[in-house]
Amino acid sequence: MKKFSLQLLVSILTFLLTTVVINAKEKNKDCNYTTNGKTYSGKCSFYSTSLNGNRTTSGEKYDKDKFTAAHRTLPFGTKVKVTDARTGKSTIVRINDRGPYVKNRVIDISNAAAKELGVVSRGVFAGKVEVLEKANQN
Repeated sequence: MKKFSLQLLVSILTFLLTTVVINAKEKNKDCNYTTNGKTYSGKCSFYSTSLNGNRTTSGEKYDKDKFTAAHRTLPFGTKVKVTDARTGKSTIVRINDRGPYVKNRVIDISNAAAKELGVVSRGVFAGKVEVLEKANQN
């Protein structure tokens, strides 16, 4: 009976993992970004919803429902992939603000990006930021 239960569990886990991988590939199939080699790792956080509508350093209004982020040095318009180290979930955001201003934080992401990653309840999370497409610096 234990052997059957173990085989059933392995089969179910295999099915679930296959489904997750296929869905992730389908979700990102139109994403033609390639990393340009620059990666940042460390603590990541997200903007408070109370900042919605405030001006960012780039002059844009912060919109909690858009996939944007703040980084200290990357040019505005740069697209980066943010990955939650715990779950492996990732999303793509565009840099439109400066920050984070809290020591040892790598990036501040919008509320929409935080929801997609599933990190809203954690607040701060360990993550990786990969530069995908660097904006032209004028």
